[in-house]
Amino acid sequence: VLGDSQFIIEYLSKLKNINLNAHLTPVEMATSRTVMKMCEESLYWCILLHRYVFAPSTEISGIPKWLLLLSKFKFTKSAKKQGYGLHSKEEVYHIGRLDLRVKNTIHSFTESYIF
Repeated sequence: VLGDSQFIIEYLSKLKNINLNAHLTPVEMATSRTVMKMCEESLYWCILLHRYVFAPSTEISGIPKWLLLLSKFKFTKSAKKQGYGLHSKEEVYHIGRLDLRVKNTIHSFTESYIF
């Protein structure tokens, strides 16, 4: 079992003998890694908090209300351990907007190799 996207990418690359980054310069590889980690580590928590804590909706997800309440408790606890749950809703949204601006700016200059 591989529990991290980076390990999955490395495993499949080795298994299939493919270097997905062969065409990238060192700066492009660093930029790609930075965006991937930002999305996995920062933007993920912003989205999770929005979806399950700040604005949970059973209409969109079809998740039963009791399960949504249980998820809200679980995700709030996990987010506090991570540090994002210690921020206000406005602060989390601010962090998420900054992450999206960075991703969009980098993507506008590098769409040939990141996405």
